[in-house]
Amino acid sequence: MKQLIDDLNWRYATKKYDSSKKITQTDFETLKHVLSLVPTSNGLQPYQFLIIENPEIRAQLREKSYNQSQITDASHLIVMCALNSVDEVYVDKYMDRSVELRGLNPADVEGYRNHLKNSVAKADAGI
Repeated sequence: MKQLIDDLNWRYATKKYDSSKKITQTDFETLKHVLSLVPTSNGLQPYQFLIIENPEIRAQLREKSYNQSQITDASHLIVMCALNSVDEVYVDKYMDRSVELRGLNPADVEGYRNHLKNSVAKADAGI
C-alpha cells in the first residue's frame, strides 16, 4: 500500500518535451485503455478524451494555451472534455451503449437506468 501512495504522491509537470522522443504505440494503446477505466460517480463518465494528431490543430491549440510548447512538442496530445451537465437524454444514450457493448438485457438494467435518471433530476433540482 505504501508503494501505491508513494506512486500517487509523485507528480511532475513537464515543462519542455524532447520532440525527437516518442511514446511507443504499445504504451499509448495501454494509456488509452487506462483512460477508459477512469472511475466516475455512478459510472456515467461525463467526459471524452480527444486525441489530437493533426499538427495544424495542435498549433491552433498552442495559441489558445498561452503558447505552451508542450502542446506541439509532446509526441501525443490528449485533451479532456467534460460535460457541463448530465441529463436524462445522456443517461439513456450511455445506458443504451452499455447494453450494446456488454451484451446486456435492457430489462436487467432498467432499475439502474431509472436510479440514474432520478439522481440526475435531483442534481438539477439542487436536492
